[in-house]
Amino acid sequence: MENARPRATVVYLTKNGGSTFLRSLELVRTQEVDFPLDVLVIDSGSTDGTIEKVEASGVRVVQVLPQEFNYGGTKNLAARLAAGEILVFLSQDNVPSGRGWLATLLSYFTNDIDVVQGPSISEPNGYYWWARGGFFYTRETRRWIREHGLGLSCCNLAIRRDVVLRVPFREVPMSEDKVLQRDLIAAGATIREAIDAPVYHTHFYGARDLAQRLQNEGLGWSYAGATYTVSDMLLDMVSPTMWARSIRAALSGDIRGFHELLFPFIRPSMIYKGLHFATAYKWEREAAIEARSRTRDLGNKGFR
Repeated sequence: MENARPRATVVYLTKNGGSTFLRSLELVRTQEVDFPLDVLVIDSGSTDGTIEKVEASGVRVVQVLPQEFNYGGTKNLAARLAAGEILVFLSQDNVPSGRGWLATLLSYFTNDIDVVQGPSISEPNGYYWWARGGFFYTRETRRWIREHGLGLSCCNLAIRRDVVLRVPFREVPMSEDKVLQRDLIAAGATIREAIDAPVYHTHFYGARDLAQRLQNEGLGWSYAGATYTVSDMLLDMVSPTMWARSIRAALSGDIRGFHELLFPFIRPSMIYKGLHFATAYKWEREAAIEARSRTRDLGNKGFR
């Protein structure tokens, strides 16, 4: 078995993944599987010490320059470097739900299945609309699901390596997985959902990084060919269901900030802005750091 080709390569794209990434990696390395497993980490400039710990553990790490990183292009690099027959893409902030996650995910592969999509679920203490559902309520997402059946996501995605080599990711700044889904469907690939192989994917958004994340999402939808009109935006902004949920959650104390209360307004406006006006992806964590830095600078100026 040791000399056999690994059945799967779990791929992480990392940058300052921190303790959540290390927890995820430990769970991946201890998955209960009866086949050889390869793990590949492609890092684009971490400075938080996580990569040194990964290398010390013996996991394979490949470094790329930050300015050369691209979600689609770097995943294509992973496909070329992987030893496994199946690529399993897992985001650095996603944690397998148990030690049987990988075996369950891969059990869906039969001779006629090319891609298996696992779900992402939030731990209960995350951002309200992410943890309780409703984060993707707007019309561009619902339209995509109606037309394509699901939204492909590299947060928890298994795909045959030879399929990626034949139908590679596009080098777009965001939503390379949705663009790939469109290309796979055109190529006749078969996609199946593994609802019993979830990962934990939890977000804790402040106002600025929420807005940046949604603008990035809108930018990605533009590359995927999705549509979101002014009418779509306005109708989503006045959704009775979403506002009723928002008010009930505020009254019960489940909502903790104005950016959660006003989410039914923020999401449509930022999706529309990103889809029609954004030109470049900006990592929301960097946006939050910049915002905190500007706040400190303004505070310091006030004491001069």
